[in-house]
Amino acid sequence: AKPSDEQTAQDVADQNVRVISEVSKTNPYLNEGILITYKLLVGNGVNVTNFNSVDAAEYTHFWNQDLPINAYNFEPTTYEGKSYQSVVLKRVLLYPQKTGKLSLKPYTFELSVDVPTNRRDFFGRPLYAPATRVASTAEITIDVKELPQENRPASFTGAVGSFDFFVTPNKTALDTGTALEVEVRVTGKGNLKLFSLPELKVPAALERYAPENKQNINNSRSGMEGTISDTYTIIPNFQGSYPIPGLAFSYFDPKAKKYVTRTTEEINIQALGGALSGESANTNNTQSPSPTMRSEGFRFIKLTHQLAPIATATFIEDLDFYLIWLMPLLLLPILGWWIRYNEARGNDLGALKRKASSRMAKKYLGQAQKALKTPDSFYLALEKSMQHFLKARLSIETADMTHDTIEELLMAQGVSKEVSGRLIELLNRCAMARYSPKKISDMHEDYTAALAVLTDLDKQHQS
Repeated sequence: AKPSDEQTAQDVADQNVRVISEVSKTNPYLNEGILITYKLLVGNGVNVTNFNSVDAAEYTHFWNQDLPINAYNFEPTTYEGKSYQSVVLKRVLLYPQKTGKLSLKPYTFELSVDVPTNRRDFFGRPLYAPATRVASTAEITIDVKELPQENRPASFTGAVGSFDFFVTPNKTALDTGTALEVEVRVTGKGNLKLFSLPELKVPAALERYAPENKQNINNSRSGMEGTISDTYTIIPNFQGSYPIPGLAFSYFDPKAKKYVTRTTEEINIQALGGALSGESANTNNTQSPSPTMRSEGFRFIKLTHQLAPIATATFIEDLDFYLIWLMPLLLLPILGWWIRYNEARGNDLGALKRKASSRMAKKYLGQAQKALKTPDSFYLALEKSMQHFLKARLSIETADMTHDTIEELLMAQGVSKEVSGRLIELLNRCAMARYSPKKISDMHEDYTAALAVLTDLDKQHQS
């Protein structure tokens, strides 16, 4: 699409750049997972060079989790009868925590757009007119259904999905005073982070400690999936047989639209050795057995002794006194050498890292030159080249390379705002190359611009 006499570049941008949201389900049950996908739609011939989130969506009354986007790939799509190139900008996993009609606020983006014109430059390349497009998704209404009250089990604690339930001891026979572990575990797919496990009940003669909770949960487009568990440590203090009652775990299956209850069998713990408890001792005596003294728990008082005379020499006359005072003085030279050694080693390591980053910058710049006909490989190599250049010059890691941090560090090293601005613009263009198809002529321009800005940065950094 190109602007005509009646249409401006802004008109073309408004017609060819859109942001939409897609919902996997608009009428879920309470605590049933749904997926929101935000997509950018770009009409043919229009390039999006940059975008910012102006007003993010709010997820009131929803448990929410952003899902990572591993790759931004364009796909052809049709929306309202018109062809677009679409790319996923954001995915959010939601679990409603309230019933009724819940509204999701629109997500608003500000996008920088280049619109092709009918004019061409001296070399025959098309000229683009800039425009700014503020696009918002439509407001979404989610109608959340209540979980049925009919046939709701007493053991239901809010689990929604499809699960398996296990109660597993690591041993059932042990000596008194030693420990065993019992794991209460739920596996499956559903709202794993949003309900509690049944509590393990044990006889009073068993000593039970607070459970250790573990979670191994993967969040994906289909929802939460994985395992949660409570592991109890239990110690029998008396000999006997102790039954641990079975447990019941209930959940609501939204596909089958019914409650499901899983139960486990009773676990019988055999404690061997040691004294019998009053509950477990099997005796015809009406009186409780007398406790037996363990003679090894007591020691006789010694009636004879061997006394040594108290030393009459004072501490200041002892050799240890002088060693204690002289030891710090002897250690000072060693401490000084150690500090100087670590400083020198740190400087050497820093220099080695900078040299390695400089070599990697040259390597990726060479790869970018070789990939001038393949946009994805070219812009990836060009971006890595600039990142390694900044690592070498600013001693900064990739994770810390925000635009503000880069500008601040470059300014501290005497680099002009104009040069740092060109670098930031080039980094933005590399990032946006994933969203907009690029021509080979644009890639040549970006490669030339990268060479120029890296050269200027090198000169100003050295000066």
